[in-house]
Amino acid sequence: TVERGSRIAFDSKAKAIRMFIYWKENEKSGRIDVDLSAAGYDKNWKYITHLSWTSLKSLDCVHSGDIQSAPDGAS
Repeated sequence: TVERGSRIAFDSKAKAIRMFIYWKENEKSGRIDVDLSAAGYDKNWKYITHLSWTSLKSLDCVHSGDIQSAPDGAS
């Protein structure tokens, strides 16, 4: 589990990083729309761009889309 705002060091030789979240609706919770996004910053922490359901290709990455309902679970 990684909390919002966390920093993670990656091996400089890594060729891919896969991020995902999993959730499942139930009768008590009802419809849940959970979104995962990433932001890119330069070495001086100046914002460059982001990857999200509003920007599916960015940062040399591809967002898998916007799943809006998961009665049987989704990731």
